[in-house]
Amino acid sequence: MKKEQRFIVVKPDDVMTRGSTYFSQQIISSIMNFGEVDVVGLGSAIFLACSGVNISTDIARVYVHEISLDYVDIPVLGRFEVILFTLKNEPLEKPLRSLADEIDKELNLTMAPEGQLIVVSRRQSIEKMVALCLWKMSRFDQIKVIGGGTAINNAAKIALTLSKGGISKAPTYMKLISLDTLTRTRGTVEKPISGIEIYLEKGKEKVSKRHKGLLDQIKKASSQLRSF
Repeated sequence: MKKEQRFIVVKPDDVMTRGSTYFSQQIISSIMNFGEVDVVGLGSAIFLACSGVNISTDIARVYVHEISLDYVDIPVLGRFEVILFTLKNEPLEKPLRSLADEIDKELNLTMAPEGQLIVVSRRQSIEKMVALCLWKMSRFDQIKVIGGGTAINNAAKIALTLSKGGISKAPTYMKLISLDTLTRTRGTVEKPISGIEIYLEKGKEKVSKRHKGLLDQIKKASSQLRSF
């Protein structure tokens, strides 16, 4: 990574050519050199960016300071969902995971009709899941959306549709986004996978100034991102 460009972009074509370990190495190298780094996951590579970040925080002194979901418009290619991370060598006074645990105590975390939990899979229709979330938001002020592995992409799409897609009856924003390690069970085999937790609440959107500036940088550098 160039010294003047302190962010890592994970592109859709990286899904077929590079793994999460490659990006965790890039992240750790950047933290060693600069003490902080921004990581951007575009479109179908959102889950890969999350996995690279999750591995980095598990094995090194790498701490997540901010996570945002947004859209970015790239000339010719169109609009993409994008996830943005700010990572630093020093921990927050109160980690995002701790904030997520505090919110969890306020919620009824069940998938039953009276619950506020939405679990997303990669096989489910986005439209169906958005409708379910809208129904939940009509009953509650907050809901929690989680997805693991490649289903992270769907969770991101659903959250963006609800918060920025103009479909929610009441203004809705992403109160908090946190990463976690989930367990996927296939038969008798359990496998840890990266997961995302997105807390949606009725209210006005809160914008990260740093991540807004990062999106502007990506737009300016869009000519370099046309390989996907």
